Amino acid sequence: MTQIPPQEPFPLAAPLSVGNQPGAVTPPKSGWPTWKIVTLVVSIAVLVIVLGLALMMAMLVPALGQARKAARNVQDQASLRQVAIAMHSYAADNQEALPIHVTDLGPHGGQHGLPAHLLISSFHPGQANTHAVLTQPEPAYRYGDYVFLLAGRKLSDFKHPSKLWLAYRAAIPQARARVVLFADGHVEQIAEADFQAAMLQQNQLRQNELNLPPIDATQFDSP
Repeated sequence: MTQIPPQEPFPLAAPLSVGNQPGAVTPPKSGWPTWKIVTLVVSIAVLVIVLGLALMMAMLVPALGQARKAARNVQDQASLRQVAIAMHSYAADNQEALPIHVTDLGPHGGQHGLPAHLLISSFHPGQANTHAVLTQPEPAYRYGDYVFLLAGRKLSDFKHPSKLWLAYRAAIPQARARVVLFADGHVEQIAEADFQAAMLQQNQLRQNELNLPPIDATQFDSP
């Protein structure tokens, strides 16, 4: 009878252990160290925050600019309404004649009490900016940020006071509208894109009604 040789027992796997104990099996290390992974996550988070803030600023800056321009238009309308009240008060005391110069309305020019701060130039804070261009037969001039017309004329001479301009705001960089004061005292806002066409109509009205020379707005627009 053939005898089967005894077989060696199946070798057991080495026991797993943790730490630095003898015989411990250390799991394979990742290719990225932990500190690099943390740095990458933090960098991505910071980038997302910065991009979010940049997007918010891109949305807010134009809105703030528009709000600033709208506030300026409201301020100009209020200022020119006060100018209209002072001019009509002056005319009532001077046989319907408008003042030769707007400073005649101020605290130092009479009792009509136009606050001087209404006419300070935004280009030259603290002083008025004056350009006297048309002297005959009408002294048109710029004072502060406004151009004044029909100086010295009588209100009773105007056939269409609701259409004739007494004053308007000179050009302001990036402004989308002008503010215009009419001889009857009301104030309107005219889009900058429509201003030149409105100026042509105004010049035609001045010529037909008062025989006055045309206004060249470019002479008054430089600060």
